[in-house]
Amino acid sequence: MIASPQYLGWLLGSAGYWIAFAWGFGEATVFFILPDLLLSLTALFAFRKAWKQLGWMIVGSILGGVCIYLWTLEAPRMARQVVDAVPFVTEEMWIKVQLTLSQHGGAGLVLGPFSGIPYKVYAVESAERVPLLWFVLFSFPARLSRLVGAVLLFGGVGALFKQKIIVHPGITLAMWGLYWIGMYSWYWGSLLGGTT
Repeated sequence: MIASPQYLGWLLGSAGYWIAFAWGFGEATVFFILPDLLLSLTALFAFRKAWKQLGWMIVGSILGGVCIYLWTLEAPRMARQVVDAVPFVTEEMWIKVQLTLSQHGGAGLVLGPFSGIPYKVYAVESAERVPLLWFVLFSFPARLSRLVGAVLLFGGVGALFKQKIIVHPGITLAMWGLYWIGMYSWYWGSLLGGTT
């Protein structure tokens, strides 16, 4: 683990696992900021802890997905309205997910991470198309494939520039922030422009 600034202690300590769990749950339900932010920051400073956070995040995410799935069985219109109100969820996403699940069943969940479509949309649409057991089983590789890239990429950067990160943690945080501002500006801009 790279020596990190004291103000990152909460993230790299045991609280970081609970934050990861909560963020995974939130992003699977109504939150719209991807948990990659947390994982990538942790991976820069503590690669092994990022893997533990990833595990907690996946558990939280799948639990959130199951909650949305079960809610959709009980109140489909309300569940759809709530998820549809999440920023940057579009009608085109619903249509794509319906088509994907109709063609591939539960395996369609694994395609989700590569489409830019939130897991929560898959959770709503899976309720009437995929048995709960298959939804849970396919959710694991779907969420893992979605999140593991951030750990590997930023963990690699952390290892490659370890000495510079130790000497300049503030600059590291600033560059991390600029990276994610750029990524989200591009992604949300493309959604608003209808190019996804």
